Amino acid sequence: MTKWFLIATAIAVAGCSTTSAPEAKNVTLHEQMATLGKGCTQLGPVSTEVSLWSMPTIDAGHDQARDNLRADAYRRYQADAVVVENMNTQVTKIMARGVAYKCAG
Repeated sequence: MTKWFLIATAIAVAGCSTTSAPEAKNVTLHEQMATLGKGCTQLGPVSTEVSLWSMPTIDAGHDQARDNLRADAYRRYQADAVVVENMNTQVTKIMARGVAYKCAG
């Protein structure tokens, strides 16, 4: 019984993590506007929702939410920066919102 539970849990965790374009890893994440710098153009909103049921820890859920914001910013706008506006941790999920920016030439 325990063996099947562990297998099902491993499948659930692997199935819920997102894979993003390698370029999304180059999207800089900022926790506040002050660190963004000058000369950046606002592109649009990004958001994500991460189920904590599929995460081993809350910190892992926060990391996944940040990665998802980067991926969404790159996929939708080819952005190179994201400012996180809100990260809300609830009992079963993390909801995150941000704004995508283009800062490099």
